[in-house]
Amino acid sequence: MTTCCQDVSRRGAVHRRSLAKLSNADRQAARIPLENTGARILLLGATRDHVWPSGDMTRDIAATLRAAGKGEQLTARVFQDASHFICGTGEELQRIAPVVNPEGGNPSPEATARAAAQAWAETNASWPDSGLRDCATIMGSSSRC
Repeated sequence: MTTCCQDVSRRGAVHRRSLAKLSNADRQAARIPLENTGARILLLGATRDHVWPSGDMTRDIAATLRAAGKGEQLTARVFQDASHFICGTGEELQRIAPVVNPEGGNPSPEATARAAAQAWAETNASWPDSGLRDCATIMGSSSRC
């Protein structure tokens, strides 16, 4: 079982405020038992995610899955110094714009840009037949990328 949500004092500002309102029973009820799936799982997190503790949660969920014998179907990546904006194709401008973390420890725009590109490559490697190749494919028009 993941333990990331027990100590709310060291989490991202947005996530911490939400968790402070929940009881332990509510947290457990909201937990998704990924260890029960037979699907491939790709977990992506960042160490300087200002929205939620994606790096910690990625590590905790990965440990839970490995303990359940699901390590072979798991790919987990935690990107050092990157912000919350690590998903997408890496083509979107907001992926590399500076983010101010209200708690300090601002993420690196360069690390976030590298993470977004690596996360996109990892997504395509995990699902090579998905048809997701670029922003225009996802968004339906390159003008929105």
